[in-house]
Amino acid sequence: LNDQFEILLPHNYENSQVILEVFNRWGTRVYKSSGIRYGIDCPFWDGTSTTSNMVTVGEKLPSGTYYYVLTIKVNNPSTGETEDLDLKGFVELRR
Repeated sequence: LNDQFEILLPHNYENSQVILEVFNRWGTRVYKSSGIRYGIDCPFWDGTSTTSNMVTVGEKLPSGTYYYVLTIKVNNPSTGETEDLDLKGFVELRR
C-alpha cells in the first residue's frame, strides 16, 4: 500500500510529455524520470534515487520530506507552441 508516489493527472494531459523530478531538503535532485505516458514511460517514484551526488543510484532514500516538480509539456492550440505546466509540492517518505 502506498509503495509509489503517484500524481493523478486530468485526462487531457495523459498523452503529453511529462518530467518528474524529486529533490531532497538540500535541493539536490535525487530522482528524475520523463516520458510521454506518466506512470508507464515516466515511472512513478518508489522512494529510490536515480540521480544524485549524495546517494548511490538505485538506493532507497531515507525517511524525510522531499519536494517534487512535475512538468507537463502542453501544446497551446491557439499559438501552436509548447508551454510548460509545473505542478509543485512535497511528499513525506516514511520507511
